[in-house]
Amino acid sequence: LEMSKQIKSINNSQNILIVSAYSDTDYFMESIKIGIDGYLLKPIDNLQFQETIYKILEKIKNKQDVKELNEKQAKLASLAEMMDAIAHQWKQPLSFISILSSSLPMKIENNMEVTHDNIIDNSSLIIKQIDHLVETIDDFRDFFKPDRKKRTLSN
Repeated sequence: LEMSKQIKSINNSQNILIVSAYSDTDYFMESIKIGIDGYLLKPIDNLQFQETIYKILEKIKNKQDVKELNEKQAKLASLAEMMDAIAHQWKQPLSFISILSSSLPMKIENNMEVTHDNIIDNSSLIIKQIDHLVETIDDFRDFFKPDRKKRTLSN
């Protein structure tokens, strides 16, 4: 039991099965408090041994399933954060494109002069904003590529 306590103090999730001829109730109760996964009395019954091992294996598998689920949830949360960041980065350029693209028809409707330079300027500004949107999405795509090489940054 003392060794099991030490093991659990180092790694509380470590599975432990005790096989002992010691059948004292206090000893058994102490093993429950420690978090022992199974306690078999000697002589070992094969069926009981197999059932105990199976239960411990199921417990391990369930822990792994929970860990995998948590990892998937963390990835989804990261993806949601990334999508939120993209949306934030895109709102201002899209608004600006909307204003630029509607300004010329509005001038025409209000019988204002639309010059060749106005059209060229608006088109250039729209292209600049589109380039910014493309650059933003490329930055995010490159950031999340798993094949990127790690580099050390210095202060």
